[in-house]
Amino acid sequence: MKQGVQWSSEYQVPSRIGLGKALEMFEEALTILDAHCGEAEGQSSLPSEPLPNMLERCEEALRNSKNSAPQARILCAFPGLPHLSSVWWQGRVGGVTCVGVGECLPGKSARHGLSGGARSRLALGAIEELQQELGRVGRSLLLTVTADGPELPLVPKRGAALLVCHPIASYQACLAAGEDLNFDEFCVGLNHFLAHHQDLPLLRSEDIETDREGLRDLCTPLHFTPSRYAVQDDGFIPDKEQRTFDCSDFLNVPAYRALCEKLGYPPERAYLLHRNRAGLSLQKQPSPEDGRALGLVSSFMERAIALFDALAPQGAQQPDTTQVLQKLDACLGGDEQDFLERLDETADGLGPQTASLLLLAAAAHYYNKKQPVHGMSFVAEALHRIPLHARWLRVLAASLLLELNRKNEALTTLLEDAILSSAPFGAGKDVLKAYLGSLGNEQKAGEHGHALLLDYLHRTPPLRSNRKRVLIEIGTTREVVPGQGSTEKLASFCAEYGVDFITVDMDERNTRMARRMFRRHGYTFQAVTAKGEDFLAQYEGSIDYVFLDAYDFDHGNHSEIRQGRYEKFLGARIDELQCHKMHLDCAETLVSKLTPDGVICFDDTWLDENEKWTAKGTTAMPYLLDNGFEVVSAGNRAALLRRHSEISR
Repeated sequence: MKQGVQWSSEYQVPSRIGLGKALEMFEEALTILDAHCGEAEGQSSLPSEPLPNMLERCEEALRNSKNSAPQARILCAFPGLPHLSSVWWQGRVGGVTCVGVGECLPGKSARHGLSGGARSRLALGAIEELQQELGRVGRSLLLTVTADGPELPLVPKRGAALLVCHPIASYQACLAAGEDLNFDEFCVGLNHFLAHHQDLPLLRSEDIETDREGLRDLCTPLHFTPSRYAVQDDGFIPDKEQRTFDCSDFLNVPAYRALCEKLGYPPERAYLLHRNRAGLSLQKQPSPEDGRALGLVSSFMERAIALFDALAPQGAQQPDTTQVLQKLDACLGGDEQDFLERLDETADGLGPQTASLLLLAAAAHYYNKKQPVHGMSFVAEALHRIPLHARWLRVLAASLLLELNRKNEALTTLLEDAILSSAPFGAGKDVLKAYLGSLGNEQKAGEHGHALLLDYLHRTPPLRSNRKRVLIEIGTTREVVPGQGSTEKLASFCAEYGVDFITVDMDERNTRMARRMFRRHGYTFQAVTAKGEDFLAQYEGSIDYVFLDAYDFDHGNHSEIRQGRYEKFLGARIDELQCHKMHLDCAETLVSKLTPDGVICFDDTWLDENEKWTAKGTTAMPYLLDNGFEVVSAGNRAALLRRHSEISR
């Protein structure tokens, strides 16, 4: 190049450059020629040597640039977006130098740093000085500034644009960068910016890709032209697995909901900006169908991945968390009364680890919906499916139990995991087992009426008979939660004492769960799907022991899942009068069919302040007491009855 032409050190060609940088430099040369040479100047009718001709044209372009006004554009973007970095623009747009607010121009002194942060007014003189210096080499200036405050640099609004993403994605990216932010204030700042700059063209970042169409959408409001040879060699490569974040914890923040409404994003869930090997990548935001339910799992999946990374065996395949969330969302869609069937069918079609993770995600969802009974039940179901080697899932289950305020159950889960592990505890394993037993005894103290029946049966074992004794449970376990789970405990007693056991329930899902439990323990008992009063009326054999725990009384706190099951199988929601009638029908049958030394355990009934039986036993208890039965014991909101001694003799 001829003497007198000085190139900034920033633009000297290094010894080794990447493809993107090389194409960018080539694109810059073409841009200079296109911008400063007319068509006549750009074409020569006389033959000439290629290299001298190029040099002459470059010199001409530089001379013309002194009298031309360089372009200055500004891109505002939500914090955390990769488009704020000059790296993103390399190889995509030629003839542009991107400078972020608070950065220094590479290869320049600190005096070129546009300091002060996004909230400060930038000195117009500093911008003009930078424009002039870039203009001498035929480049345009692009300022990038985060839209977390109402103020912008003093540049013309013409040639400005705003790039947005889901607010949660932006907030999470800031936290990942180590910033200490108050979420409410963060959303307020973005709302203020939108309110002050409603005239800016607004682009959604997930619509900006590396193809020509996406680049054109981004460059049009900035008055730039995409590079002819746009490539993506900067490391911003989308991960194969989309990582999601549930936003249920933020739904009560007014500024957040207002922000989502303005931007058109669903407030329930976001796909996150997350870091891969080279930088940040933005996954495309889904558009849920209208009315589609979303799993409220908060940071549950992030915790699951962290535990997998810490505890899973080397070489184990990481679970597909996106698939699990999609399947949970699909189960939650549609009528709530069919949710359990959809969940069972989905889980049964998955491998044991993925099925367990799905059930634990369902538990997290219902915990966030303030329905801990269902949350605990799904944790219990998951624990039955978790393989021995999947320690990370048992620890994950324990963490959910702690959130559900079930400390003893969480400790039991962790101790069982320790015993199952290959750690060399030696004699310490016996200590762990003994402590587990003591925890089990503590949990029994708050159990329901089945504990009353089992205590009686242990103290008064079945008498010898020429036939096998029968215990019938009316109302199979539906949620496996602490203090309940009567079906499994009654079955265990019957297996130990040689008693036949039949459990009956109107809900076929409960029956199916009981059969699964029987298979797991090797029991040969029966689980029957029927209304309890109908089964007892039609039963032709002898009945020795009965546990009545069927139709719920209306205490006003039943979940929609439970109400939906009544609608599905009985055609109506829980009704107090129907509850009383169902149990009275059972009592009338048992007066004639129970053996002389038989007993009835009536769950969920007690004496009120007026010494009247209430809840499930409102009408059935007085009827039994008027027809030859007496209360042997009462407690745990349950009553145990047998015939009067003189009658039984």
